[in-house]
Amino acid sequence: MGPASDAGSKTRASGYGGIQFTTSTKTHITSLETTLVVPAKPTPGGTLFLWPGLEPLNGSANYNPIGTGVLQPVLTWGGTCAPNAPNNYADWWISAQYVNTLGSASGFTGCKGGPGMTVSVGDNLHILMTLNGTTWSQSVTDDKTGKNVSFDFDLKGQAQNWVIFSIEAPTGKQPVSDIVFTSTVVTTADSDPAACTPSVRGTNDYFSAPRSSADGLHCCVSKLILRGQGVPASGPNN
Repeated sequence: MGPASDAGSKTRASGYGGIQFTTSTKTHITSLETTLVVPAKPTPGGTLFLWPGLEPLNGSANYNPIGTGVLQPVLTWGGTCAPNAPNNYADWWISAQYVNTLGSASGFTGCKGGPGMTVSVGDNLHILMTLNGTTWSQSVTDDKTGKNVSFDFDLKGQAQNWVIFSIEAPTGKQPVSDIVFTSTVVTTADSDPAACTPSVRGTNDYFSAPRSSADGLHCCVSKLILRGQGVPASGPNN
């Protein structure tokens, strides 16, 4: 068990609203499971993206020719490039996506995603991302309503070695409350217990003590909290 972020963790604090885990490129991530609690609604206008995601590193297996893209179920407020989006400011909306704005490989650039669903403040969104062969399957289930959306995308064997929990604010808009993830489990193909300590956290972010399984394949974190710049905490860490 490692220390929580408020108990002497050596995780580097940088920026706001982002917690990251980095695995060795000698292995790769095979699944990410977490639950995102839908936060309070922001004021109308602006755009806000809240998401957990997986990305490759420059040294990841089969990094090229696809390059850097992100697998990400995105909880969205406002406008988005995602397919099927309502693009309004009345409700939170989520879909599973793959976004690649940096690469040039045919078939892998731009914003791709599956169907979306509107969700309510306080709903628990159970998110599961799993690798099956070379295809990543993303699933989001609203535990309150039972509704589910999903999206599968074949990355042709490109390894994912970077886990990101993010507040993405392209218009500068910030959330008005804590962004809470619970019951997070990251699984790797080979033992990598060192990856169970976050590499970076936002200045005001919090994570509970990470626990690595005995075989080093699973990293479990009971609670992560992201806080935007200038946004006061709306709840206790523990």
